[in-house]
Amino acid sequence: PPARLAPPAVAGLDATYAAHRANAAEAARAAADHGYRDRAATERALAARQLLYFDGRGAGLVTEVLGDLAHADRVAVLVPGSDTGIDTYDRFRATAVALHQRLTREAPTGVRTAVVAWLGYETPGTVSPSVATTGRAEESAPELRAFVADVRSVAAPRARVSLLCHSYGSVV
Repeated sequence: PPARLAPPAVAGLDATYAAHRANAAEAARAAADHGYRDRAATERALAARQLLYFDGRGAGLVTEVLGDLAHADRVAVLVPGSDTGIDTYDRFRATAVALHQRLTREAPTGVRTAVVAWLGYETPGTVSPSVATTGRAEESAPELRAFVADVRSVAAPRARVSLLCHSYGSVV
């Protein structure tokens, strides 16, 4: 199960990252012990990143920060579409990395940026009845709203927070 922590705050951000990294490392060991080499490799990689949240159960949930969230003037929160979980997280992360690089490169002088890859809900399968309904989105929307409030409390005062949602993520 995920580490149980208070909502992220500037003062405890490093501790939050450390707790979720440790959780991802433990999940990687468990996956390896049970013969799930690909999952273990993905979770080991996650254990080296800035994680605001990690839950390795089932398809998995991950929230990763690229950049310095505590000092960011502009924050982009990415919300994935269908068929995204820990096993396919790298393709979602690649988008977040590319966006962070571009935002950093094109930001006006003195403007700091961060990108948050929010895999905070169980996405539906592309070929499934749940992708044709709003059920998962309705369940996940309150969590996304709460998460954006947490981001606003951690980011620089007056930081601009933008949601960038792909496919089913836009329904959330």
